[in-house]
Amino acid sequence: GGEFSPDGRFVAYVSDESGRDEVYVARFPRLDARQQISTDGGAEPGWAPGGRRLFYRDGARMMVVDVGPGDPLEASRPRVLFEGEFAGGAGRERGYDVAADGRQFVMARGRSQGGGEVNVVLNWLEGLRPRSPESR
Repeated sequence: GGEFSPDGRFVAYVSDESGRDEVYVARFPRLDARQQISTDGGAEPGWAPGGRRLFYRDGARMMVVDVGPGDPLEASRPRVLFEGEFAGGAGRERGYDVAADGRQFVMARGRSQGGGEVNVVLNWLEGLRPRSPESR
């Protein structure tokens, strides 16, 4: 369930070696030194597109850590972005995605792990074109 930073220099991952899931970051490819990012548990790490922020989930809370380019990685204290009942990812996968601006998230409401229904509409632009009498 590791997640590479946009520049490929770091990998964020979850480990339970402390007795609970926590988010860590290690320089890649060395992986010899790691930093704990979460402070009260964490899962589903994901980088902002610019690589200056790392997001993760802590139960119903979406957390964010500002990061700098240092070695070791410069990381702020985690802070809560928002809270809500959103479905989590399967296993160690993320259950959300971050928009290119790093300010918007795509998440499914609720905590269910499957059983939901997704409708995919293909060629939806065709439905917007006016229909002439000849095409009927």
